Amino acid sequence: MEIVVNWAVVTVATVILGFILNQALTWAGVSLSAQVKKLIVFAVAVGLSGYFAYSGGVSLPDPGADPFQFAAALLAMSAAVFKTAEVVYDKLWTGLVNA
Repeated sequence: MEIVVNWAVVTVATVILGFILNQALTWAGVSLSAQVKKLIVFAVAVGLSGYFAYSGGVSLPDPGADPFQFAAALLAMSAAVFKTAEVVYDKLWTGLVNA
């Protein structure tokens, strides 16, 4: 299973997250802890990785035909998505800290 990451989208997400978490919330008077920011960045990284996997044509078998094969494929896809999300998270968090 191969997940191709569109780094242009990740860069845009970094800029948007950097603006929202570093500027807009400060202007609104909201202060978030580093843990909450990390949780938000992690959720975005997993969402982007899942989107890249889905848009790249990763498909799951029919759950009605063989539920165990579906569960095994879902587990394999989830592992790949979360492993890809690790790299995306590092890129997003580094961009956010340096913004």
